[in-house]
Amino acid sequence: MTRPRRSRVVNGPLVKAREPGRLADLARVILLGALVALPAFLYATLQANLQQQRRSVVDLEEQLGKLAEQRRRLDLEIASLRDPKRIRQVAGGLLGMVDADSGQIIYLTLPPRVAENPTTLVAEALGDTHGRQRP
Repeated sequence: MTRPRRSRVVNGPLVKAREPGRLADLARVILLGALVALPAFLYATLQANLQQQRRSVVDLEEQLGKLAEQRRRLDLEIASLRDPKRIRQVAGGLLGMVDADSGQIIYLTLPPRVAENPTTLVAEALGDTHGRQRP
C-alpha cells in the first residue's frame, strides 16, 4: 500500500524583506500625526486655562460685590456713630458719663517752642528740614 501523498508546503522565508522607503513613510505618518495632535492638545489646554481664568474673574467679582456691600454697611455704621446725639446717648446711657461743670474744665497751654538754631524754623517754614529750599 502506498502512502497518501501530502502536499508539500513551502513557507519560504519567514522574515519579509524590507521595502525601500518604508521607514521614511512611517516617519512621515508619525510626523503628520504629531503636527495634527499638537495643536489640538494646545488648543484644549488653552481652553481649560481660559475657563479657569473666567471662573477666577467671576469669583473675584462676587467677592468685590460682597466687599462693596460690607463697606456701605460700615460707612452707614460710622455715620451713625459720629452723630453727636448718638455719642451723647452712648456716653450717658451705656458709660454713665455726665456733662462737666464749668469748674471741672481746665485749659492747658503749650509752652512756646524755641529753636536751638534759628535756621531750623526757616527750613521748617520752607518745608525742608535739611535747610534746602523746595524747587
